[in-house]
Parts: sequence; structure tokens; C-alpha cells
Amino acid sequence: MVLGVTLVLAVLLGWLAQRTGLCMVRAVQGLRMWRPGLLLTILGCGAWFWMISPWLVHFPLGDVLMRHAAGWPFVLGGGLFGLAAAVNHGCSISTLSALARGQWHMLATIAGWILGWWLLYWLSPDISYTTLNMTFAPAWWAVMGGVALSLLAIWRLSPGHRRIYAGVVVFGAIGGVLGALEPHWSPSQLIRDIAQRPLMEHMPIDWPSVSRVLISLLIVAGMMAAAPRRGRKETEPFMVARWMKHLVAGMGMGVGAALALGGNDLQLLIALPAGSPGAVVALLFMILGIWLGLVLEERFAQRSR
Repeated sequence: MVLGVTLVLAVLLGWLAQRTGLCMVRAVQGLRMWRPGLLLTILGCGAWFWMISPWLVHFPLGDVLMRHAAGWPFVLGGGLFGLAAAVNHGCSISTLSALARGQWHMLATIAGWILGWWLLYWLSPDISYTTLNMTFAPAWWAVMGGVALSLLAIWRLSPGHRRIYAGVVVFGAIGGVLGALEPHWSPSQLIRDIAQRPLMEHMPIDWPSVSRVLISLLIVAGMMAAAPRRGRKETEPFMVARWMKHLVAGMGMGVGAALALGGNDLQLLIALPAGSPGAVVALLFMILGIWLGLVLEERFAQRSR
């Protein structure tokens, strides 16, 4: 029963990710044009986890809601992830959404993730994280503040995008439930766990469970089902320069996500609702990194003309 519900939620999550165009890069682009609605909605969508949490009392939320003290790895990792995501024109979820629309160069981004994780493993930097008390329940005013922020963004800041913003809110609620049912639901986490197995031969690490594989496959299936018809024709000819660009960007995203203990999907839907100071810092520097990346790309484009 639980597995069936989880798989249905996975399809819905993928469908919403594609239909809403959920992407931190796109949200920061809007912020730069004085349209903060999407970014505020994305940042507030994690609060909806606590709105549905009374129905999750039978699940070990303490194993899901990990909290870490802020530190330099979250600053460096968040900034690097954001800068690379801007170059990639998409964060973790939107990379898969673009791939589902036939943008095959995003395969280079995923390959870059893997190379980035391997690079950080081979370098083996001395990094330590401070884990905080996992027993956490936010004050009611904090939850309602996040919910009010999302509703304000939907109904006041951009009336023309209400359906999209409402979809982002539902995405946040579904992502929270899915995180309680399967903490490691993210396809990027699945790819990382599989890619790191060759590096961990000296450690007894189990293969990802069948349920995790099915969840990731159904998320992508939901993205493909929701892809607009014109989006299915976005396939472009192979260009070495473009693929190399996305490969390098993917490496930056992989290293950044590893340093920050997760990309934007995990930070928004799991770590931030848990009240992790590390997540707050990581997301702040992801936004700054994306902003910087967009500015640099615009200047480069102007000089190339």
C-alpha cells in the first residue's frame, strides 16, 4: 500500500516539475527583473511539508529531517552549485525535465555530476559537519509565515502565473510526503549512490533498493508525459562545445552539491523544512551563485557579438 502511494506520488512529482517549469535558475532570472513571485513560492513550498505532517506521525521523520550547523562547506558548495546551475541553464530537477523534453545535451550535465563527485572523492578534502539535534518542530507562526508567503506570491505578486505557482506549492507538499516515505527519493541521489559504488569497493554498501529505482523512473516518466508536444521536438544536433559546456557545469554542480550535502531539491524539500541552518546558508549562496552566473553569461554574450 505504502509503495503504491509512493509510486503514484513520484509520477505526480515528475508531472508537476515539467508543467510548472520548476527551476531555481528561472526563479532568479525573474528576481533580476523584479518578479520575485516564483522564487518566493519555491522558497516557501517546503513549509507545506509541516501542513501535512500530522498525517505522517507513523513515519520516522527524525531519520529524514537532518539538521546541520552552518559552515564554509555550505557557503562554497551552495555558491559553486548556483554558479554552475546558471551555466547549465537548469538545476537538478530541471536538468531531468529538459532531458525528458529531448534536450540530450543534459546527459553531459549528468555525466558531469558523476565526474564532480568522483573528483571530490579523489581529492578527499578535510571537511567536517556539525549535526544538530534532529528533534525539530517549527513554531506555528513560522509555518504559517511560509504558507502565507507562498499564497501571497500566488495571488498578489503575479496573478498571471497563479496556476504555475499553485503547482509549485503542490510540488512542495508532495515532495515532503515523498521524503517521509522514501528519504532518498531524488533521482540525483540515486545516480550519486550508483556512481560512487566503484569508489567504495572497500566498504560494504548495498545497491539502492528497487523502490528507489522505480521512484526515479516514474518521476522521469511523469516528466515525459507532461512534456508539451513542441517540447518533444527540442532535440538539437550534436555540438561538441555545448556538450563540453554542460559537462563542466555538471562537474561544478556535482562538487557543490556534495559540499553542501545536497542540491537545491534536497535543501528545499527536506533540509529547509527541518530548520537546518546549513540549508539556509546553502540556498542563500545558491541564489547568489545563480545571480552571478547569469550576469557573467550576459556579459560574455555581449562581448561575443
